[in-house]
Amino acid sequence: MIPGIDKRQVERQFSRAARTYDDAAAVQHQMSNNLMSLLIDAFTDSPETILDMGCGTGYSLEQLSSKFPQARMTGIDLSHSMLIMARQRNPQATYIQADMECFHSETSFDLVFSNASIQWCDLEAVIQTANQCLNPGGLFVYSSFGPGTHREIARAWNMAQPGKVHHIDFLGESDHLSALEQFDFEMLNHRRQLIAPQFDTTHSLLYSIKQTGATNASLLRDKGLLSREIYARFLEYLGQTSPLKLSYETLSFVVRKPD
Repeated sequence: MIPGIDKRQVERQFSRAARTYDDAAAVQHQMSNNLMSLLIDAFTDSPETILDMGCGTGYSLEQLSSKFPQARMTGIDLSHSMLIMARQRNPQATYIQADMECFHSETSFDLVFSNASIQWCDLEAVIQTANQCLNPGGLFVYSSFGPGTHREIARAWNMAQPGKVHHIDFLGESDHLSALEQFDFEMLNHRRQLIAPQFDTTHSLLYSIKQTGATNASLLRDKGLLSREIYARFLEYLGQTSPLKLSYETLSFVVRKPD
């Protein structure tokens, strides 16, 4: 398992990024688009009830509403500010501020969907939540970031300040497959993809992360003051690659709960 995640920090950083998220979330939006393609291929009947865990600003809920206009939609998110943005985008859905690790619902769902959010949680706890919320035969469709994500930043920090934690090593595909097997989900499809947007400057690269709130929230992160010398060294190492890019390893899964 990855080191523990500071949920208060996650809530703070995504709340601060609520208004800038969509402008900078090209990778997350592409992940949602890919998930929708996998989902359409997997469904034979339209779902009547849909839960979006970690719904953020409501981008995926908007897609789901367009594909399944008759379905009753529910979105949950840790950040109240994100839910405000989602409600403005999709006022017809129901919204609940909640942690997907421990969410309980009196309503059961035909589809549980989650895009680019699970990496901030305990994986097995979230899978258990999905399992409890799903109707028999329902689909759990989600994406997450893999360990190759932001490897350029990890390399630069390791060179600039060895031994300090500035980066989260996300779980890999095999970790997800093993966790899903524990709950007897039937694997319908899974996909691993590498995405690497390019940037003109190190500032624009780092700002793209800040705008989406996806900064380091590990409980093991170094919380001490950072000297200008170390940060300058980090920027120097980060800028050594040409072209200047930021890697994202994306993992997508479509599984069915047994009848």
